[in-house]
Amino acid sequence: MLRYAFRIMRRRPVLASVTTAGLRAPTHRDAPRASPRTKRPLKPMNQERGPEAGSPAVDGIAIGRAVIWASDPEPRHVAGTAEEEHGRLARALRLAARDVDDLVRLLPPAEAELFLPEVAILAELGPLLLGRVDGGTAAEKAVNDATSQVSTDLLLDARARLLDGLAHEQRSVESLLEGRDGDRVLVTESLTPSVVALLPLRVVGIVAASDGTAQSGGEYTSHAVILARGRNIPLAFVPPSVVHAIVNDDTVVLDTTGGAASLWVMPGESVIAEAQRRQQSGLSGAPRRRPRLPLHSHILGSRCTSTSVPSTSASPHQPRGSDSCVRSSYSPAIRERRAK
Repeated sequence: MLRYAFRIMRRRPVLASVTTAGLRAPTHRDAPRASPRTKRPLKPMNQERGPEAGSPAVDGIAIGRAVIWASDPEPRHVAGTAEEEHGRLARALRLAARDVDDLVRLLPPAEAELFLPEVAILAELGPLLLGRVDGGTAAEKAVNDATSQVSTDLLLDARARLLDGLAHEQRSVESLLEGRDGDRVLVTESLTPSVVALLPLRVVGIVAASDGTAQSGGEYTSHAVILARGRNIPLAFVPPSVVHAIVNDDTVVLDTTGGAASLWVMPGESVIAEAQRRQQSGLSGAPRRRPRLPLHSHILGSRCTSTSVPSTSASPHQPRGSDSCVRSSYSPAIRERRAK
């Protein structure tokens, strides 16, 4: 009995201590010891992401929010009969030819001349495509197969027109900008001359995808690049993965004034401030918005071979001195058109 009572007496102070500790206000002594594994991590400071590298095609600095230009519309899932596909394709060909005619009339003569070969390209594609459709091929597949080996970006332009016509879509960058204010940087996987020719003034830069095969010291002579250069729109070609990572309304800073293009996506304030400072100090080259400049006639010189519906597998962005950039000879139909 005595031993049992002694044990109880020894436990009471402990129980009382626990009880009072539960009633009184806690102190730093009651707090559990912090452990490195259980500490709440400190919020990291915002670190600016470094720029993506690309190949400069037109010098300048552009600051704006991204607007994404999709390459192709959604294809038709179920092909119709040969007669239905023939009718769809014939309509798309008519619309494409009409759109090129309208564009040629709209542009200044020097720029309009760049699109005259596309008239001949569409004229040559028509019978070829209609023949394949009559043989049972779906219209979209016939267009894609016939334009798979791109020898000039005018063929890309014709392809885009035909696919839009088949999808009954009349797309434009202007329509994409509805409801979006401020300066914009166009981001696209496939850049075509017509897109550049019809860009609104508040599109201040262009970022396009390229696999890098067409880069030669930053020099390009594709029709789209010629148009961008004539209008002083900064343009860079970057890897496709960079283009795919950009979404609408992302803030973009593009600097093509160096040996390599630098592209910041969602940059910090310091990057934007530095780009604005370089723009204001004239380091960005030509002013951001200038009237359309006349394009030099030597662009269509004899050093470029006549390129028709695909004869080579060259890249659409040809470096200077290549054998396939712009047609230097036109078909009799085009000569007759120009005479009028």
